Amino acid sequence: MKKRGSPRLVLWIMILILLIGVAYVYFTSDNELEQPPKSVSQISIMNDFRTMDIDAPSEPVLGGKFFATEILFPADFKGQVGEEFYVRMEDGHVAITATYRIEELTDDTPAQATYEPLQEYDADYDPEGDYTTKSLIEWSSIGNDED
Repeated sequence: MKKRGSPRLVLWIMILILLIGVAYVYFTSDNELEQPPKSVSQISIMNDFRTMDIDAPSEPVLGGKFFATEILFPADFKGQVGEEFYVRMEDGHVAITATYRIEELTDDTPAQATYEPLQEYDADYDPEGDYTTKSLIEWSSIGNDED
């Protein structure tokens, strides 16, 4: 009986075809990993507004200074450039709700944001849609003057 092809030769041809296929995929594919969009966390935003190093949309009354009391984040908030959220603030005389937009994010880790005040509303303004309200006031320390 006559042998039909050598099994070793067939194996080497299959290995060669496999190596050529792998090389083709490697050299023709995009080797760079996609970076997720930069974002800032809700906690970072809350800390920024706690210190109130942010421009308020209007001037405080009688020389006071605005301080944020609550931040309302949309349910689908990711903390990316262009997203908007609401901040409730007061200066001791006047209370307002204001819209802010994330204008820019730094390349730092964690990213730092710059905010643009957009519009001012009454203090009791309730935006449409689903929002998560985060309080910036620690109620346990207010009016608790125990010695």
